[in-house]
Amino acid sequence: MAGVTFKNGRKTRQAILRALKWGDEVMESVNFETYEYEGKPAVYVKLNNQVVGNVPANKVSEFLELESAHHRENITADIYGGNKLDDGSRSSYGCKITVRYLKEEL
Repeated sequence: MAGVTFKNGRKTRQAILRALKWGDEVMESVNFETYEYEGKPAVYVKLNNQVVGNVPANKVSEFLELESAHHRENITADIYGGNKLDDGSRSSYGCKITVRYLKEEL
């Protein structure tokens, strides 16, 4: 997933990921929303209907093909980061999204 350090209105994407990782919020849904960026298709990744990042630009075409041709079987979201670094700061949060599709086509 890309774009996890951008601001998201009042609540930053980092704050959303932090709250989900440490259990301040419960993960209820993982969704995708297509949109256009600079004339090209793009896809938001949403956790609990909050944008936390994007499908990387170089993966959008492949992702959209899979979405249009196959049934999703399962989606998992693994949030990582927030570890304390040697200088006392914390690493940025990120999220790995895994989507499994059924073999048969729609």
